[in-house]
Amino acid sequence: MNGREKLSGSKWFTRHIQQLLADGIQYISAGAVYEAGFAAGYSKSDVGNAAHNQPIRIAAVKNGITWWCIDPNETVTYKPVREFIGDYLDALGRDVAEVDPTHFYGAADAAGIDRHTARKVLVRDSGRVESVPAHGQSKVDRIWLLKREEAS
Repeated sequence: MNGREKLSGSKWFTRHIQQLLADGIQYISAGAVYEAGFAAGYSKSDVGNAAHNQPIRIAAVKNGITWWCIDPNETVTYKPVREFIGDYLDALGRDVAEVDPTHFYGAADAAGIDRHTARKVLVRDSGRVESVPAHGQSKVDRIWLLKREEAS
């Protein structure tokens, strides 16, 4: 080696994050931090465990990439996609019969959530929305109807 002892994964991670902050970086892809750790000789579990013990927060997940906020003074409003979907649907008025895709995608974008993932969870996983053809048997043009609970 170079005559120095290798830092623990936690110490390396702390120094790496401090250097990023000193360079003015507040947000970074988790993958970039993992790659830097691998290049420095640390394992995935070394980096993951170190990240878990730091004030790192998920700021967004876009196109399969997780973005971390590494600045402890920065406000992060990211919610996991299932929580976002539940809150979004809960906020719709009782008189709303369908989800407006433009509004929904705008809200997902603003929340830092990948559109494809948001749509999938809304339609397939929430149990609260039915995707029906907008015309004929269309597989592409869809209307998202809200399933309302029936009064007992």
